[in-house]
Amino acid sequence: GGRVVLGIGPDRHYGLGGPFTSVREYLRAHIRSSLIALEKQQAIEEYKEKFLDRIRDFVGNHLHNIPAIVEDIPIVAMHADMGPHNIIVSSETHPEIQAVIDWEFVASAPYASLHRIIEMLFRKPASNGFGPEYEGADELREAFWATIPDWKQWDQSETTQAFLEWFRFGLFMKPEWRPKDLPKDERQDFWRENIRVVEDILKKYS
Repeated sequence: GGRVVLGIGPDRHYGLGGPFTSVREYLRAHIRSSLIALEKQQAIEEYKEKFLDRIRDFVGNHLHNIPAIVEDIPIVAMHADMGPHNIIVSSETHPEIQAVIDWEFVASAPYASLHRIIEMLFRKPASNGFGPEYEGADELREAFWATIPDWKQWDQSETTQAFLEWFRFGLFMKPEWRPKDLPKDERQDFWRENIRVVEDILKKYS
């Protein structure tokens, strides 16, 4: 009847390395990996001119500011390729899940590292990877979290909010390539979330 206690194992899906001895070590690897991806990304010169040097300085000198409270975040076993293509359901009128398949990339990691995958359940597809919310997104979120009450409690905790502040910095540090033929209003909005997340953390901790 006891609970299984997991450490943060090697990351085989995103190439972060590991295993990790702490959540802070995991977050630092995530952020450094994102910086490498940003440096390699092509056709975002306007963004790089504004942020690359500042981000490099921040990553080199300020990751010690990740708070100790993130060490309390639950570590879970995660599928890493969850989606309808890997779920087998019954053929009944009210289908039930029969199996989840394709565990090739299973790993143990902080549960909130699934943030983007979960958040995209409530957002429309978009070329920048983070589309506008569906109508009724709040109701969708409530229904989702109600099915896993332990995770809902975790999601509302100070620990998760601290973790996500730094995890989202890595997540949104590198913007997607922006098409040149976008209308002006869409062009301004395309990197809005990337810029907001990066600016917030640079101002707060630099």
